[in-house]
Amino acid sequence: MRLTLPANLPSGPFEETVFLKLKALNADQEMEEYTYNLRVKGKVKKGLTVIGHGLDERGIVEFGFLERGVEHQRKYKLKIQDTVDFDLRLQEIQKSPDFIKVTVVPTPGVDSVKGLYDLTITIPADAPVCNFMTDEKLGQVRLISDHPRVKEFPLALRFAVRDE
Repeated sequence: MRLTLPANLPSGPFEETVFLKLKALNADQEMEEYTYNLRVKGKVKKGLTVIGHGLDERGIVEFGFLERGVEHQRKYKLKIQDTVDFDLRLQEIQKSPDFIKVTVVPTPGVDSVKGLYDLTITIPADAPVCNFMTDEKLGQVRLISDHPRVKEFPLALRFAVRDE
């Protein structure tokens, strides 16, 4: 038996029951109906995973307190968790605040794995003094793509730029 899950299931654990009604010959060679309840448990992976240092347990990118006048950069790998052979084509990168620089490119190299991308997030040297350290006010990056499973991918940033 093969079960196919809907593409729009949210990531995380799931548990459902599949009801099966079958007809088969019994020991007397008579057609008989059988009913089975099959419990199905599993976990739907996130469509896109961020890999690298500086992420907290909730997946927030932690820059911390930054000195103004110095460029600060974090590099990550993005991995599409998918069986579909479909490249991640970004339609838009939304950022808040606007001065954040974000690039996403396929991981280069002869041995590069399909579905693996380099994500670079930069707080430029000319960033103004600001505070995005609280849960109520975090920096935001939202990747918008045409991938069937990864239409949008939000990423929060925690940082503050201060004069030294």
